[in-house]
Amino acid sequence: MPVTTGPAVRELMPVLSAALSGAGPVLLPDGPGDLRGPDGPALGPGENDAEDPTVALLSTSGSSGRSKRVLLQASALLASASATHDRLGGPGRWLLALPVHHVAGLQVLVRSLVTGTTPVAVDLAGGFRPAEFVEAAGRLGRARRYTALVPTQLGRLLDAGDEAAATLAGFDAVLVGGAATPDPLLRRAREAGVRIVTSYGMTETCGGCVYDGLPLQGVTLTLDDDGRISLGGPVVARGYHRADGA
Repeated sequence: MPVTTGPAVRELMPVLSAALSGAGPVLLPDGPGDLRGPDGPALGPGENDAEDPTVALLSTSGSSGRSKRVLLQASALLASASATHDRLGGPGRWLLALPVHHVAGLQVLVRSLVTGTTPVAVDLAGGFRPAEFVEAAGRLGRARRYTALVPTQLGRLLDAGDEAAATLAGFDAVLVGGAATPDPLLRRAREAGVRIVTSYGMTETCGGCVYDGLPLQGVTLTLDDDGRISLGGPVVARGYHRADGA
């Protein structure tokens, strides 16, 4: 079932819910903007667990440049969602402004499922447009309001004028990740009253697992003498699909 970020995301929610419980197929990315739930891939030994099912296989090239499919299991996705809400101050309603074939977009859906809310989605079929973000934010209601952006989106919203900046300032938290956010952009956003939370992580950690420099609950972070970062905890993925133990 191809799904682009927009109103059709509602159709993906029951599919994702079934995958989290193990009653539905593994979700597979199928090109930009799509996340499919067909009969499921042929998972190898150790790539699934009836008690903790593999929910999605998301592609990533990481820092090596070699494409891999990451096995994301239910316990890791749910641990990440719970830790995120604990850190942000409690459950809220999410505005989805990222593609769901990337982990940050998928996690917006997971967080919504576990809190029994329905996300409002910005239609990205024609690219990211600040006016559409503002319109979608207006449909969130009065509950706690959250969204997740990449730095380029944040900059474009701040460049769009007072209405877009005021809309951003109306969120209880705006997660920014996917790339390093320049300090001038962070200062500009905070001066506009935006509650920015910088996030660090990767597909293999179910998205951001370090917020504003502090690991989420249960996440371990060590830095060795060579500057290499090691991350651990319940948010770490099961492994790579057909990776021969890599």
